[in-house]
Amino acid sequence: MSMVAVAVVGGAAIVAGGAVAAGAMQSDATRRANASSTKATKEYMKLASKEADLGYGDMMAAVNKLGGSQTGLSKEYYQNTDKTVKAYDLEVNKALGGGTWEKRWVPETITGEGKNQKTTPGYWEEVFVPKDYNTGVEEVLDKAEQNVAGYKTRSENLIKESADQTYDYNLSRFDDFADFATRLSEENQKIRLNLARAATPMFDETRSQMALNDLQLTQGIVPASVQAEIERSAAQRGLASGVGAGSQLKNNLSMRDLGLSSYAGIQQGQQNFQNRQLQDYNTLVAGTQVGVNDVYNWMGLNVNKVIDVNNENSWKLFEAQKVPLDYKMVGLNTTLDKRFDLATNKASFYNAAFSNIYGQESDTARTMAALEAAAAEARTNAKLGIAGQGLTNAYNNANRTMASGLANAQLVSNASSTIGGSLMGAGMAGAGGGGGGWGGGGANGAGAGSNNAINGGTMGNSEAAAWGLA
Repeated sequence: MSMVAVAVVGGAAIVAGGAVAAGAMQSDATRRANASSTKATKEYMKLASKEADLGYGDMMAAVNKLGGSQTGLSKEYYQNTDKTVKAYDLEVNKALGGGTWEKRWVPETITGEGKNQKTTPGYWEEVFVPKDYNTGVEEVLDKAEQNVAGYKTRSENLIKESADQTYDYNLSRFDDFADFATRLSEENQKIRLNLARAATPMFDETRSQMALNDLQLTQGIVPASVQAEIERSAAQRGLASGVGAGSQLKNNLSMRDLGLSSYAGIQQGQQNFQNRQLQDYNTLVAGTQVGVNDVYNWMGLNVNKVIDVNNENSWKLFEAQKVPLDYKMVGLNTTLDKRFDLATNKASFYNAAFSNIYGQESDTARTMAALEAAAAEARTNAKLGIAGQGLTNAYNNANRTMASGLANAQLVSNASSTIGGSLMGAGMAGAGGGGGGWGGGGANGAGAGSNNAINGGTMGNSEAAAWGLA
């Protein structure tokens, strides 16, 4: 083989060997960069998971602490509220019953058996014994029931009592009423008679003469006044006719002499007497009589009126009995209302105070829990930030490692190309100068190869500078 051929083949081999070496260096740099990145990522994830768990745990601890605080506050709040309610109930019981506090002994109690047996010792407890309001109401109700029962009994016996009362009174005044009726009647008749006398002249004489005439007629005798009138008439006729005074006409006239029978005279007398009696009665008596019943109506008792009066009095008594009971109930209810208001105000005041305290302590607990959770989150974020920066730095280092390996591989490749090019150039130059001119051609080829080497080194340095490794 000629020298030219050897130089050309050797240069190509060097170039090929440089390419292989450069490829191996590139693969190794990539592997190491990937391994470094993977390791950094794993370390970051491990640290991030750990810090996340720690941060979450801190936050949950803060939440649990808040929950415990809230539970404690709520328990205390409800205990205080329960105390307030019990105190209010006590005030209500006091308001309802009034009364006093009394100590009572609660005996010892034993519960369970064997190992589970539990003994509660006896103790004194204060018990409120009501009496004011309830006792007052009971007294009012008892009295009201008594009043109703009394009114019912009076109503049931009212008719009989009123009738007996009326009868007893009227009977006790019977003689007085009779005498009073008689005296009234007599006085009325006297007044009537005096009025008749004043109105009629010779009233008494005329009545007496009329009574005598009627009496004689009832005896069948011609009344004397009638005989005297007949005699005067006869005397006047005798003087006129010449008949003397001794005539039969002037002596003992009878009914027959007048053309009447004795019976007719008697009937006429009786009729006149009856008519005169009726006239005297209508004139002097009628309308003047006052009966005992009249006096009873005026001055006695009427059973219906007595019943009405007694019923009214009974109802008034019942109403009067209600008045003090109503006043007492008003007083009891007024006192009760005031006690209720006082108990309600006290309960509201205590409840408001407890609620305010509970709200303030709850706000404080929530604020503390929020601050602790925020601090835990801030610590976690800070640690994760530092770890993230470390991961970034690891990525950058891996990239620099890979870039450095790639640059070195490029240098090897460039150097191999330069050397192979020099050899190939020298061979080709010798071939061009002829066989006798090996020295000159070789020198020229060497010069050209030297220049190529310098150029290759310069290019390698430029690549290294571009990757940040020069």
